[in-house]
Amino acid sequence: MNNNVLFSIIVPIYNVEKDIPLCLDSILAQTYDDFEVICINDGSKDDSLNVVKSYEKKDSRVKCYSHENHGVSYTRNKGIELAKGDYIWFIDSDDWIDKDACSILSEEIKKNASDIIVFGGNVFMSKDWHEEDEYLDNAFIYFKQNLNTRKAFYEGKSINALMYETGSYPLIWNKVYKKELIVSNDIKYEESLALGEDEAFLFYIYPLAQTISYIPNKLYHYQRNRPSSATDKIVRQYVKRANQNLRMAQIIEGYWRKLELFPEYTYEYLKRYCSLLYDSAMTIRYDRKTYEEYIKNVNDFLGENFIEYLEYSLSSIDTSQVFEHKEYKVGRKIYYIPNRIHSIKEYYECFGLRKTVKRINRWLKKSICRIIKWEYWKEHSTFCRMIYFYYKYIFKGYSDYKKIKKQVGEKTVLVSCAALGTGDIYQVSLLLKEWIERNEVKDYCFLVVGKNEKKVAESLFPQIYEGHILQIDMSTHERLRKLRTFVGKENIDFYYFCHFDNMSDYLQITWAIQGRHGWNMMDFYRFKGMNLPEDAKLIGPCLADKADEVEILFKKYNLKCGKTVLLAPYATCVDSFPANFWENIVDRLQKKGYTICTNCGKDEIPVVGTQGIFIPYSSIIQFLDKAGAYIGIRSGLSDIISSSKCKKVVFYTEHSMFWPDGVAMDYLSLNDMGLTSGALEFLITQGNSDEIIDEICEAI
Repeated sequence: MNNNVLFSIIVPIYNVEKDIPLCLDSILAQTYDDFEVICINDGSKDDSLNVVKSYEKKDSRVKCYSHENHGVSYTRNKGIELAKGDYIWFIDSDDWIDKDACSILSEEIKKNASDIIVFGGNVFMSKDWHEEDEYLDNAFIYFKQNLNTRKAFYEGKSINALMYETGSYPLIWNKVYKKELIVSNDIKYEESLALGEDEAFLFYIYPLAQTISYIPNKLYHYQRNRPSSATDKIVRQYVKRANQNLRMAQIIEGYWRKLELFPEYTYEYLKRYCSLLYDSAMTIRYDRKTYEEYIKNVNDFLGENFIEYLEYSLSSIDTSQVFEHKEYKVGRKIYYIPNRIHSIKEYYECFGLRKTVKRINRWLKKSICRIIKWEYWKEHSTFCRMIYFYYKYIFKGYSDYKKIKKQVGEKTVLVSCAALGTGDIYQVSLLLKEWIERNEVKDYCFLVVGKNEKKVAESLFPQIYEGHILQIDMSTHERLRKLRTFVGKENIDFYYFCHFDNMSDYLQITWAIQGRHGWNMMDFYRFKGMNLPEDAKLIGPCLADKADEVEILFKKYNLKCGKTVLLAPYATCVDSFPANFWENIVDRLQKKGYTICTNCGKDEIPVVGTQGIFIPYSSIIQFLDKAGAYIGIRSGLSDIISSSKCKKVVFYTEHSMFWPDGVAMDYLSLNDMGLTSGALEFLITQGNSDEIIDEICEAI
């Protein structure tokens, strides 16, 4: 080897005086010592620089540099310039690595000397990283999936290595890179990007690598939600984040064109990240001017590139096989009826293909009331190719639809709802009987995707769902939803109830806008989702007599009638509650003579000082009627218990949506949703918990 060391470990430093010792200690404790540690202080305002200098004095492998604040991209580029190693490893200053990490990587280099080596890792959510329960169990699913790497080797340019191999997710720190590959191709971090610079770097370097190794070892330990990280300062700046995502996509697309990797690489990237661009739009939709400008830019960017890809994609395949396909023939008859123009336009505008829609509409006007012959199609092939592109989503959805109809009966109407949680099923069920009767539906089948949702439907509304419910997988449900959006409800017997005007999730007009004019969520289901009149009534659960089961529970746990409180402290936001919040409630209520129990599912622990108990959906309402009180975090269970006569207390940890004037929407409130009028509901913050506990204890 020509260089002095095998690894150059680059660690950008910014305001991490408390975290950097853990990081550097883990690096210097390596069982393999042929490396250098390049620490670059990016204008820290705390004592980070002095901490790093103390390590530099103790160990010659540590090299400390400092400059004014320029951002992490500039800092990493500086590290590349200073690096002397054969391989470069970027490590974040508040993370740490296994002591055998460099040794394991050096062995892989001896075997394959790959341009890039990818490995696994763990994620921890707080500074108490040594606690086992803070590891992967609390990480988001994509971290779980993409840090569990397998052994694999790719030679030559490979889209799979970049897009689909586990571990290829754009994380910069679970990979080492051959320095020669970076330097010879002049690859640098994009300093113009305040967000997504890691991703851009990876999408630059991956297509240039001739060999990529994946190993299963978990060598890296990554801390999420770092309070001083640059990303956390941006995450609330939604407009900036949305524009940065679009800018990142444009930069990567331009770079790949320069390398003549378009269209196959660019298309795969766009297909993967178009949802990211539109999801970003959802965070700024209440700033109408900015939203419309952003959507226009995204639509123009994606539309041009998709059209170019579609023209490429069929140039080397036999399209005649597509046109002979049964679903294609059926689908063609549906899509070319002129009254589908509006639905097609709606669908494609949502997904950013406005220019394509204009072409489709111009062509369809020439095709009124007749099926277009293949000879004509060859002259107008853009739409033909678009149909092939959407075969996976639309035609397969039609195939799913026909299979389900064959299973449940050709005359059976299929019914489902937009969100498929237990609470959503409960809300739709309150109005479903009215919808069935007013539309004179003789036979129907409600489609659900989860076991819990099926249990809620069958146990609380047996009069509606007995013999009229079918569980399907989420992918099938998604294809059916897209099919219905594309072809319109008139052409298929599939009713998809939404609380946002029967339209795609991507449309900017949601139930929330109308909510400002006095509508609650149940009003939206009633008037928009189900097209019911004002006199349509909510029909509550039809409960089987569970008095004996409830009595057994009360005797088993020595519970008091009218003086028992059921706690439901488990939901996705459980970690956001102040320390000892639930324990303080328990202590105060027990002093008032209440018996407290915690509703616990699998692997859930009861609140300290309470009994753990599991109440099934079928009897929880009757249990609470006898118990007297319910206190829980807002979840689908809150919707279900809203019909109980007990005293109800529900907590929230944040307002997820805001009006344009900054006023928070109480769109999750049981009272504002129209489910009940007697719930006591609170927005929890770190500073108001004592006041809330006082109010709860006075009310119960």
